[in-house]
Amino acid sequence: MRTTIVLAGLLALLPCSAVAQETPKVEVFGGYSYIRANPKGGFLGSNGSGWNASAAWNWNKQLGLKADVSGYYCCSGNGEREHNFLFGPQYNIRRDKATFFVHALVGVSHGNAPGFSDTVLAWAGGGGVDIRWTDKVSLRVL
Repeated sequence: MRTTIVLAGLLALLPCSAVAQETPKVEVFGGYSYIRANPKGGFLGSNGSGWNASAAWNWNKQLGLKADVSGYYCCSGNGEREHNFLFGPQYNIRRDKATFFVHALVGVSHGNAPGFSDTVLAWAGGGGVDIRWTDKVSLRVL
């Protein structure tokens, strides 16, 4: 009788483990990033290219903790650059072919230019959509 109860309990847990396997424990992202800066408030601004990388540890199907780092290199080749280091919670809505997410991140931003260097508090709120391409690869479309 005891063996039957244990076996029934294990069989009842099988669907839970299959669902847990659908959600990856860690998700990583890397990509190109564009920034338009207008520090003086006029019509002339600066365009910068850079990179963005993030890793999210998924606590469960909906909630995760995200680390997001980025770097931007700008303008006239004088060494102007900005690096951001942000961390915070991420909420996911997972579907068969797509994952929708929103996050609220806080951290620091460090900027350098000739004769200038500063580190300030930074924050970012936003989200996006990842479309599943294969079982292990998704494309961030938004």
